[in-house]
Amino acid sequence: MRLPLLVLELLTFQCTTSRTEMMAKRSAQDVAATTGVILNPRSGYVTRHAVMDTVTLIQDALPHAQIHVLDPLDDVMLCCQELLSSGATTLVAAGGDGTVNGVAAILAGHGMVLGVLPVGTFNHFARDIGLAHGMRHALQVLRAGHVKTIDVASVNGNLFLNNSSIGLYPRLVQLRDRVGQRHGRGPATLEAALLMAQQPYPSRVSFTAAGRTQTFHGSFLFVGNNRYEPDPLHRRFRSRLDEGVLSCLILDEPDPGHFTASATRLPQENHLHHHGPHALATSQLIVVLTTDDTTPVSTDGEVRLLRPPLDYRICPQALRVIVPQSTGSPSERGTS
Repeated sequence: MRLPLLVLELLTFQCTTSRTEMMAKRSAQDVAATTGVILNPRSGYVTRHAVMDTVTLIQDALPHAQIHVLDPLDDVMLCCQELLSSGATTLVAAGGDGTVNGVAAILAGHGMVLGVLPVGTFNHFARDIGLAHGMRHALQVLRAGHVKTIDVASVNGNLFLNNSSIGLYPRLVQLRDRVGQRHGRGPATLEAALLMAQQPYPSRVSFTAAGRTQTFHGSFLFVGNNRYEPDPLHRRFRSRLDEGVLSCLILDEPDPGHFTASATRLPQENHLHHHGPHALATSQLIVVLTTDDTTPVSTDGEVRLLRPPLDYRICPQALRVIVPQSTGSPSERGTS
């Protein structure tokens, strides 16, 4: 009588194990089946490893996902809407910060989920959500599907996930892109910086935060989605993306040659003075410039022309994003 009972127990164990494995497999398939991928073929990783190799890597991890490889003439917004219309509830941005920004702008505030494959050059947002360990790790994170809700920020209705700036940096990007038609990106950046050093850029900036208005002659305004902190290697990162604040830095330095030295001296937050950098944390910032004409504004590294006043806002808990399920800091770093 013991033998049949033992056989029954073994059969029950095998059925339970098979059911668990089947449910896990079905869960991974469900995630893939409702996932659309926007792949930027001009991003750094893809140009090094080839488009088809990248597509194959994604298909191996998410076999039922719909993958759209961007064409130079594609409108990212329309591509995202087509994937959502076909049943996708998660959109994965496979590209750099500009690609991630474009996909997030469609999803924020609508309950849909953003996934990230860090195949760009810098991948700032991916690093701040814990995706600093390469493509295969990011694909594992997507399959696991652990979702966290984070803040986004906006300027005049234009979303950004990392930061926005006016003054020196957008002008540098514009000059670099203009010069870059004749040279590569590295030499173009250097030439643009040298040109800017010969053209001081003081601008009167008035901003209102928490009911208080201040006016400075500044050459650089930086607004971050949540607080930026220096890490041991002197880069900037964010340990939180759900604090509900804009982190603002104003450089009151008319000489661009002093920019690097001044920007590395982080001031005490909300300590506003009349020389050097000024910092504050707020939920809304209104910036008034000396001109009513459109001015170049960078958002997540991309430059666009906006008309002042510039209305910066934090949008708390507006975006659902897939992140590693970890007890460590969301900004943990690793090597690809």
